[in-house]
Amino acid sequence: MDPHIYPKSAPAAPATPDRKPIVGTANATPQSLNAASKQKADGSPPTRSEEYRDLRQDISQTKTVDLATYAHLIFDMKFNPTDSAPSESRNVKAIEVKLDLYLAAAGNRIAHEKTLYDPLNDFLNAIYRGSKDQARIYYTQADRAIHGYRLDRKPDIGHICRRLLNLRDDQNLDDFLREHWIEYMHWLLLLSFVEVKHHNGNALGARTRKRAKETTENVEEKGSSSKKQKSSGGLAVASASKDGSRLSGSTSASPAADPVPENSGTQIFQETRRQAASYARALFSAGAIRSHAVALVIDDEHFRFVFYCRSLIVESEPGDLKNSIDKRRFISLVQRLHSFSHEQFGLIPNMKLPFLQNVKLKSKKRVRGDDGKQESQPKKSKVDGKGKGKEQAVDAESSQGSLSSSESGLFSSYQVEMSEHTSAEASAPPSALPGAPPAAAELPSLVDSTYTLVVEGVERVLRITRVIFRSDGLIGRGTSVFEVKCIKEENVSENGQRTTITPDQSWEGRPLVLKLSFPPSGRTSEGELIRAASKHAEDNDSCWALKHLPHVVACVDSPDRKGTDPTQTTLQGRLKSQFEDAYEMRSLRATVLEKLEPLSSLKSAREFAQVFYDILQIHRWLYEHPRILHRDLSMANIMYRREGDNVYGVLNDFDLSLFRTRMDEGPTSKHRTGTKPFMAYDLLDTAWDKVHRYRHDLESLFYIILILSCHYSDPTTQASSLPFKAWFDQTDDLIASQKYRFLGSPSPILPVQPYFSAFTKWLRDIRLILGMGFKSQPLNVTGLYDWDTLGGHVTYTSVMKDMGSFDGKELVLRWAGVDSGN
Repeated sequence: MDPHIYPKSAPAAPATPDRKPIVGTANATPQSLNAASKQKADGSPPTRSEEYRDLRQDISQTKTVDLATYAHLIFDMKFNPTDSAPSESRNVKAIEVKLDLYLAAAGNRIAHEKTLYDPLNDFLNAIYRGSKDQARIYYTQADRAIHGYRLDRKPDIGHICRRLLNLRDDQNLDDFLREHWIEYMHWLLLLSFVEVKHHNGNALGARTRKRAKETTENVEEKGSSSKKQKSSGGLAVASASKDGSRLSGSTSASPAADPVPENSGTQIFQETRRQAASYARALFSAGAIRSHAVALVIDDEHFRFVFYCRSLIVESEPGDLKNSIDKRRFISLVQRLHSFSHEQFGLIPNMKLPFLQNVKLKSKKRVRGDDGKQESQPKKSKVDGKGKGKEQAVDAESSQGSLSSSESGLFSSYQVEMSEHTSAEASAPPSALPGAPPAAAELPSLVDSTYTLVVEGVERVLRITRVIFRSDGLIGRGTSVFEVKCIKEENVSENGQRTTITPDQSWEGRPLVLKLSFPPSGRTSEGELIRAASKHAEDNDSCWALKHLPHVVACVDSPDRKGTDPTQTTLQGRLKSQFEDAYEMRSLRATVLEKLEPLSSLKSAREFAQVFYDILQIHRWLYEHPRILHRDLSMANIMYRREGDNVYGVLNDFDLSLFRTRMDEGPTSKHRTGTKPFMAYDLLDTAWDKVHRYRHDLESLFYIILILSCHYSDPTTQASSLPFKAWFDQTDDLIASQKYRFLGSPSPILPVQPYFSAFTKWLRDIRLILGMGFKSQPLNVTGLYDWDTLGGHVTYTSVMKDMGSFDGKELVLRWAGVDSGN
């Protein structure tokens, strides 16, 4: 999203769309291997290899451009082939001296990589010009894990605000950073990071790319004159167009998804990409809420800038600090980074983060032989001095995960509380103890941060009181959910007229939830869909449905960034112009909803049954009447309301939902972040034709009931045995084959926990319905077979009959009507 634009007002409530003939079926969003799509059954963090596997699709979205094009796209800067020394440099000679010291250290091939950190910091910090109170500084993070994320992640160098340090004005920054370790750093405080390697450029693919370029350029010189000018360092430099407004930089797709050749340089390059992406994922997932991040990867004299956003990754081609033009451009880009506002670093506007002003980081005096490890952390094995041994999967402080063992994450999307801190931080001993980390209360938190939005001429300030959920991923919607309290309401009508905010209009004192996400700009918003459904219920004597739909208080998107010249004026506009369909425009969406209750707070198996029965009915009503297909049933998207002794199941999270009139338009997003164990077999099968049908959601409801009944010994306690654990941990194709065998087995084992034993009949009957449907599929595709219902077997009516009673007693019927039998 463009960081300079913020939500202004809520859209008008949409009218219910006209019913039109259905000319197609809803296309499913493509299968995903991206990080946000993975969740383990027991809630434990992934291993390092699992994390890298999960990042594979994210990294495959990498686009590589020359340095000049990168500067134009990301920094909105334009270079010329004959750049002179940066005019903004306060002391060019001092910068050159510190660069020479760094290059001398990098030239020592037998020295350890860690010897590069301090001279590199000196060089990067020397580039800054400006006042100390606004300064950003680079410091050595080294082997000290950053707090706040569920995995032990340790970027080599961090980039933070200088004012976070307990540093006197008369203290020398370089001396302070060389003599001290920064203690208990938190991802919320990090602006960007630097990953350092000592592989003579191989970690950036510089050597391979240089040889490839030389071969290409030799061919081009023989055939025709090249439009690129070659610098003394052998790297191509893109020239400006005649009018100076556009750059003719090259763009290439990433080889990240290709098999890694048997080449050590290429393997190091791919490993470095994955490692840097894992840091960006942590920054997105545990840092301040942001739309994008900028990082720097340096391998001796070679460097790359990398841009991560919610749609793709953009990296520059390798530059060479020994090349005069590349060096000047590098200094200019680092100067620009030093001057970035928080919003230019990707932090969302309208969110005030008090910890950026209030926190003072502690420091620890370095001693000889001190490698920077925190005393409170166990030693970890080393492999190659860096890389695989540096970051084993599970941090000591997060080995229990960010959810307790009794709440494994199945209920986590909107309802289970997720601590801002890791479990060890939350239960840490007092910081007065030697070597102990600070208590959770001393670490920064999003709690007490505020978010401001304007709805119908009223500006409201929402204070975060609890972090409910933060998605763990890189590319995708990046959803965060908070419990909030309205602390201020003020009329800001443009016409100057002040109106009284009535008690019914006021948000103060109401239990509210704020959901922030970055959905594709072209997708119908969750608020529009829910409001359309609610209006249809009110207008068509179906008010019963309102008890089973979320109540949207406000849904505010950042304004459409289409302007008179969208390709030049905004970050997203430039990216869209450069990459066209490969870049997916996204909006910052703020949705305020009435707070609902989580499944984990239900009091009996019968209440669970009533909630599931309600979901079956409201889901079908949505499909038949306002003509909405939900498309993302999971345990986390089912909640409830309680009125006295009655519970009402509520279908939540319409981010992937579609009006049926738009089903033929194709996927509206390239990335799905649903949870694999609840996805229908077809949608996991690579041979499927990628259409999402109504019956797929019925199948998802079956898996929800199955996993709840078999993985939980009561509403809040996970069972000791998890029979379907593989459905969380394996790849799509393996999960698909396991589900197919399970549904087709003549007598599968249903290890239902005693608390949920009455669900056994439901599970046997619905599994039989699904199994008969799959067995009925023809060997050859014909136009006569009913794929919508698998030959008439998998229908709302058939499932409804089985779910209408529970443990021998009828459940409450909410809706008797159904327009069709499927």
